[in-house]
Amino acid sequence: MNVRLAIGVVIVAFSVPVRAEEVVLAKVRSIYPDLVAQWENDCLSGSIDTSVFDRADGGKFANAICWYPPEADGSRTGQWLGIAPLNLHRTFRATCHNGDRSCQEALTQWRSIDPQAVSRAEIYCASKQGTLFVVSRDGVTEIRCGFFATTVWDENSDGSIDDEDPVSVETPLGTLN
Repeated sequence: MNVRLAIGVVIVAFSVPVRAEEVVLAKVRSIYPDLVAQWENDCLSGSIDTSVFDRADGGKFANAICWYPPEADGSRTGQWLGIAPLNLHRTFRATCHNGDRSCQEALTQWRSIDPQAVSRAEIYCASKQGTLFVVSRDGVTEIRCGFFATTVWDENSDGSIDDEDPVSVETPLGTLN
């Protein structure tokens, strides 16, 4: 990135190095701004690191990890935030399991009420590589995303993941009364 500053009548030009992670994150933000805002909210005390990978279907995707500040020995812990396509990908949406009619019906009903909220929820769940499902209690139907939340460790400060611990979680995305 080139920056020009006008100081009096003298123009000073200098280059500010841009990290590859920032370019990738900016690309994802241009396509999925709500998703990146969620990642940033989930990573308030750390820094987001991205890498690019190719999927079997030929699509290029970004992988995002929130790394927390390093310990005194240089090791650090992080949390996997999710993935996102680097190009607009119309099928990048989480879905209900095939045959889960109650989930599909709830999603259809929710979509008729608030299609933008459904779209955000489907993209968020897809970024976690999750699956949508419903839980109904006392006349309230809650739409949830089930996925693996993964904690990662860089034990020797080389920037690579040395260990990881996936834990199955579910998060609420919306409710229907």
